[in-house]
Amino acid sequence: RVTVERNNAKVERQKAERAIQLAFALLKFQMNMPLEQSLVLGDNLSQIEVSFNEALIDEFEYRDRIEYSQLETNKALAELELKNIQVQYLPKLNAYVNIGATMGANESSQLFDFKNAWFENGAFGASLSLPIFDGLNKSYRIQQRKLAIQKTNNSFNTLRQNIDLSIAQSRIKLQDNME
Repeated sequence: RVTVERNNAKVERQKAERAIQLAFALLKFQMNMPLEQSLVLGDNLSQIEVSFNEALIDEFEYRDRIEYSQLETNKALAELELKNIQVQYLPKLNAYVNIGATMGANESSQLFDFKNAWFENGAFGASLSLPIFDGLNKSYRIQQRKLAIQKTNNSFNTLRQNIDLSIAQSRIKLQDNME
């Protein structure tokens, strides 16, 4: 059993040495150094003081996430559509005015004789329409919009839970890495 533990420890040590080599290669690449050039680090991890501020994590705003603002926009649009459909139950009053003139001359010389050759006409009016029955179409569309708003609210709750879970996971990873 001791021999197996010894062999496992040797393998883990070799893995760690290879991981260090890979980390050096990645650091050289990010520093735009040739991979063949030697690199010596002067600091030691025991000399570095690392701390994090828990208050920064707790100051998170859901509105900072693009998904959240997209849901807010979708909800606002669905509410506007609902109001648009509900307004269709109101009566509509339309007014119109038409003014014009008609030429009544036999000759083209009378074309600019505005007093005698042109006849003015005009009309005005109003119309009122009352929605009586639409086959329950508007009622059905209102129900659909209310359902869409409820789905958006459910999406808000799901997104908040996902964000909270992501923050909790990140906090735990940060604590593990700090240790």
